[in-house]
Amino acid sequence: MWIGTGLMVASLGYAQAPTPGQAPDANRPAANPQQSPNAGQGNPRGGTPSATANAAEKTVEARLTKVDTAAKTITVRKEGDTKDMTFKYNDATTVVGGDRSVQGLSGKTGSTLKITYKAENENDNMASRIEISETK
Repeated sequence: MWIGTGLMVASLGYAQAPTPGQAPDANRPAANPQQSPNAGQGNPRGGTPSATANAAEKTVEARLTKVDTAAKTITVRKEGDTKDMTFKYNDATTVVGGDRSVQGLSGKTGSTLKITYKAENENDNMASRIEISETK
């Protein structure tokens, strides 16, 4: 009986390791179950984060302090803050309210804006949408 058990254990060990050039058994799990075949491809349950996760849009509501049409930037300050925030804009930036253009903001210093943006790095924010609150 011990010999039979020994042969069975030996055959199981042999059956788990394919010989060079032999395909692994499709009914058996991979040798390393923690490594998925899609490793590094941005698994939503963990692993490498995808590029879209890093580019999440943020929103800020603040008062307009400056428009620089030559540099294509607008500067705002949040209520109670002492630091200004600067945002770049381009032709793809949507402007809602006012005359629907960033250039139209030039005479509206102090207006409340709601800016949706992507933070490209700490000091480089690209506005995708600017909403102008109408003052009454």
